[in-house]
Amino acid sequence: MPPTICQNRKLQPRKETTYGIAALKALEKEPSRRYQSVEELAADVRRHLDGEPILARPPSGFYVLRRRLYKHRLWVGLGTVAVVLGLVGILAGTWWSAHALEQQRNRKAVEGRWLVLSAQRCLETGDLHQALGQAREAVVAHPELPEAFLVWVHVRFRQARVLGNDRLAGIAIGDLRGECARQPAQPAFRALLAEVCAVTGHPEAAALQARADREMPETADEWYLASFATLDINKAMECTEQAVNHERSNVLAWQRLAYVSVQAKDYERALKAAQEMIVLGGEPYGWTLFAGHVLVRQGRYRQAVAQYARAASLADDDRAPCRWRALAHLCLKEYAEAITEYSRAMESHQDHATWERFQRATPLWILGETARAAADYREAVRLRGLPSYADARLCLVLRNQASTLRRDGDPAEAERVLQQARDVLETARLAVPPESWLEKILACLAGDLTPDALVQAADPRNPEHLCEAYYYAGEVCLLGADTERAQTWFQKCVDTKLLFDREELAPDPMNEYHLAVWRLDSLGTAGHAASRP
Repeated sequence: MPPTICQNRKLQPRKETTYGIAALKALEKEPSRRYQSVEELAADVRRHLDGEPILARPPSGFYVLRRRLYKHRLWVGLGTVAVVLGLVGILAGTWWSAHALEQQRNRKAVEGRWLVLSAQRCLETGDLHQALGQAREAVVAHPELPEAFLVWVHVRFRQARVLGNDRLAGIAIGDLRGECARQPAQPAFRALLAEVCAVTGHPEAAALQARADREMPETADEWYLASFATLDINKAMECTEQAVNHERSNVLAWQRLAYVSVQAKDYERALKAAQEMIVLGGEPYGWTLFAGHVLVRQGRYRQAVAQYARAASLADDDRAPCRWRALAHLCLKEYAEAITEYSRAMESHQDHATWERFQRATPLWILGETARAAADYREAVRLRGLPSYADARLCLVLRNQASTLRRDGDPAEAERVLQQARDVLETARLAVPPESWLEKILACLAGDLTPDALVQAADPRNPEHLCEAYYYAGEVCLLGADTERAQTWFQKCVDTKLLFDREELAPDPMNEYHLAVWRLDSLGTAGHAASRP
C-alpha cells in the first residue's frame, strides 16, 4: 500500500525553524521543560525578531554567532566588502610593485645597453678617452650586462696597445680570464680572450679559438653579444647582421648594425639599418640625420642635401641640419648656398655660434668676401677665448686683404691691415701651448718654420695633420710668391681626399681641403681631383 501524504512528510528530513523549535518547547511532556509563562514564549519570539539567540534552542557557539551576525547583517556585509576590497588592494599593490620593479629593472638594462653602444661607438671611431669614460661608467652601473664588461676589456686592451704598455694589457687579459672562470656558460668572454691572446702571441690562442669556433651563437641575443667579443670590425658587423636576421624587431641590434657598418665602410648596409630603425619606432629626426651623414660619406652630396632638408622639417628649431646641409653644398662647390645654410644655422644662436661662424668664413673667403670672412674669424676667436685654427685663418685672410689693397694702390691701408695680421699671430703664439701642433702652424706662418719643416713635423699616422700641413705650407709659399711650390702643396692636400673629419659620425668639414681645392682652381691647375673623396 503506497504511503499517504502524511506518511510521505514523515519520511522527509525535518527542517527546524525558530518558530518550530519554540512550538516544540511549548509542547514538551515535562512541565519543567516548557515555557513557564506566556511572557517567556513572547520573550523568545521577540528575541528571534531582534536577531538574538532564543532560549528554546541549545546555545551552541555557532548558533549564537549566526544569530549575532544576522542581527548586524548590514554592518557585517559592509565589513566583509571592506575586507575583500582591502585584500584585493593588497594583492593589486603587491602585483603593481613587482611590475614597477620589473619595469625599472628593464629600463635600467635598456639605459645600460645604450651606454655600452655609445662606448663601443667611441672606441670604433678612435675616441679612446671618451670610450674609456663611458665603458667604466657602464661596467660599474650595469655589472649584470655581459657586453658592458666586454667593451670595458676591449677599451683597456686598446689603450694598452696604443700606449705600448704590456703590463696594462696583462691586467686586461687577467680580468677577462677571471670573468671566463666566473661565467663558464658565457662563450662570448672566451671568444674575446681567444682573439686577444692571438694578438699578443699567447700559446693558448689556438686552443681557445678552436673552442670558440665550436661555441657558435644560436640566438639573436647571443649573436648581438658576439659582436662585442671581437677586435675585427668586419666580424662585428657580420655578428650583428646575424642578430637582426634571427630577430627582425631587435632594436639594439639594428642600431649596433647601423654604426658598426659605418665604421666598416659598408654604407648601404648602414642606410638600410637607419631605415629599419625608423620603422621600428626609432627617433625619426636622429635617424634621418644619420642617413644624411652616411650619404655625405658616400659622396652622394645632392641626396644628402635633400636628406638634411627632411631632417630640418622634423625639427624646425634645430640648427644641425642647416650646418650639415652647408657641408654638402661646400662639397658640391656651391659656396653661396653654403653661406646661406650657415647663416640660417646661426639665426637663433648668435651668441653661441662659434663653429658656424668659423665654418661660414671658408665660403666667404672663397667668394672674395674677405671683410666678412675676417669678421667671422674675429668673432670665432673672441667666442673661443683660446688660440685655434681661427687665429691662423684670420692671419691669412688679413694678409690677403693687405695684398689686395696694395695691388689697388692703397699702401697705407695695406700696411695697417698687415699689422693687424701680425698682431693676431703674435697674440695667438703667446697663448698657444709650446710644441703643440697649432704652435708649429703659427710658427710657419710667422716665418720661424719652413713649409718643408712643417710637413716633416706632421704626424704621418694622423691624416688630419698631413692635410693641414700641406695646406698651410702651400699658403706660406703663396705669400712668398712661390706659386709652383704652392701648387704642389695644395695638390698634396687635395690628394688626402680628406673632405671632412672622418673620426666623427657627423662629418664636420676639413676646411683645409676645401680651401686647397679653391686655391688650385684659382691658380688654374688642371686635372686635380678637387671635389670627390
